[in-house]
Amino acid sequence: MAVRGGLFISLLLLMLPVERIWSPRPRQGLRAGVWTDLVHFFVNPIGVGHSLAMAFIGLELVFSFAVPKAWRTLFGGMPFLLQFGCVLFVGEFFSYWAHRLSHSQTLLWRFHAVHHSSGDVDWLSAHRQHPFDTILFLIAANLPAIALGFSGPLVVFVAVFHRTFVTFTHARMRLELRWLRLLIVTPRYHHHHHDRDAPPSNFAGLFPVFDLLFGTFHWPEALPTNYGVQHRVSKGWLGQLFLPFIQAPADDLARPQGTSTIRKAR
Repeated sequence: MAVRGGLFISLLLLMLPVERIWSPRPRQGLRAGVWTDLVHFFVNPIGVGHSLAMAFIGLELVFSFAVPKAWRTLFGGMPFLLQFGCVLFVGEFFSYWAHRLSHSQTLLWRFHAVHHSSGDVDWLSAHRQHPFDTILFLIAANLPAIALGFSGPLVVFVAVFHRTFVTFTHARMRLELRWLRLLIVTPRYHHHHHDRDAPPSNFAGLFPVFDLLFGTFHWPEALPTNYGVQHRVSKGWLGQLFLPFIQAPADDLARPQGTSTIRKAR
């Protein structure tokens, strides 16, 4: 619990001044749902994530009997930064498709809709995620790299980096960073994904190249202002936990995949 609290305080001290300096709109007091998102923070990246991290390290031993020794020798002999980049790129590819399917498949959307239910996206709402949704994304992002022969501790290290970066991409920031929009996901880039009025798009978590390749890149001129989902979602954590089992969302159950729409940003 001490580690969890320390991580939260570290992110709080980092992200609060960042969002205050570059916030697109002033905010008075605490936003709605902040306490619910705080529960999600402790349950998802720390609770579920920690458990799966230990499982991934154990799975390395299981896959060691199936992965050719030559593969393990090849990957293990790479410089650390090259291994890091390979694991990140492989994980991002499978995460992209898991994310895209979560918007187009009814069953997966029921769980993923919890993440999109926040009416105000910021660094803490990044952690509003149903545990099943968290498990799906962690498996999609990390299991393929372990199956290929990369080490479990390295995969876990990359997963922690990725989760930290995702916190940044949800930050409430006006900072445009337009010159980066084709290279790396920025807060504005990902906020367009949460825009309820936008087409299903911007599924990449790190590298926009996957949206460009598969026709889901979206960069309109106006900043998004309409977040959330159309159907009613419980404000409490327990209600959000049971929502996928008792209610089929009324919107976006089989949304079209969108098209590539690179637009000039102001």
